[in-house]
Amino acid sequence: GLGVENSTGDDDIFPSVGFQWQATNDIYVTLVGSSFSTTWQPCDDWLLRVGVWAAGGVWNAENSGSSLDVKLTSYRAAVGVEHRLHDNTWLTLWAGATISNELDIETAGGTKVFRDDADTGWFVNLGIRVAAW
Repeated sequence: GLGVENSTGDDDIFPSVGFQWQATNDIYVTLVGSSFSTTWQPCDDWLLRVGVWAAGGVWNAENSGSSLDVKLTSYRAAVGVEHRLHDNTWLTLWAGATISNELDIETAGGTKVFRDDADTGWFVNLGIRVAAW
């Protein structure tokens, strides 16, 4: 099929394959758009995950009356652990790195003012996930 990805700041249309595969009773592999993850569920209340997904965004800033778009294109690679707190509520902890980081600054007309590759960054995410449809 076709996919639209805008997590890196552009509305890119590209050929897309997506799937969810239960490799074994406790291992799941998922590819949806630019997000890939593998999950191992050793018991009902614990999940261990490995994933890679697109990140970034576009922000607009004003500088001396000029409008500039600041665009970050990045990918995240991480490992995570989740624990079920109650029914569909999970405590999540992820740790990983941002890779292939690229920073662009453009005028509102699209003229590039600045472009550079940014260093790898490290992150930790702690949160609550509610798995409700």
